Amino acid sequence: PESAGSGRYEICDSQPRQQARQLDRLGHGMKKVFVKVHGKPEPKGSVNPMGSRVTHPEKTKAWETEVRTCVIEQAPGERIGGPVKVTLFFRLTRPPSVPIRKRRYPTYPPDLDKLSRTVLDAIQDKKGEPIPGLIEDDARVVALDAVKHYTDGDREPGVTIVVEGLDL
Repeated sequence: PESAGSGRYEICDSQPRQQARQLDRLGHGMKKVFVKVHGKPEPKGSVNPMGSRVTHPEKTKAWETEVRTCVIEQAPGERIGGPVKVTLFFRLTRPPSVPIRKRRYPTYPPDLDKLSRTVLDAIQDKKGEPIPGLIEDDARVVALDAVKHYTDGDREPGVTIVVEGLDL
């Protein structure tokens, strides 16, 4: 509820704040893996049903394969069990028609949640593949931080992935 006359809001339930503090404290001293992927991030998007099959765009499949390949190359044999915190830093190319003064942040598609979904699917175990993913299942992700920003020529587009084991 709002405090009378103060213009400030109070949190009715302190549990979310306590959980956030707990997540900030978790993971210190636990395993942490960093992976950097270059290329144009592609969103997972909404699936298009085709009869009884579900399909994904080729660009999305290619990006997911690139992320998985980079995980295997940069973190060979790494695997984090149990609950994890995932941090994703997406670097997007600024369209030439959008000057910095017009739009500082990428507030248009691709959507951050759909970009994140592609990466989370790429780092988990895949049925039928002999090499396990970084995590068993993306259901193990209990905390997710994701940011998208324009590269503005200072870096290549892509994503930096940080997966951190949590000790609950």
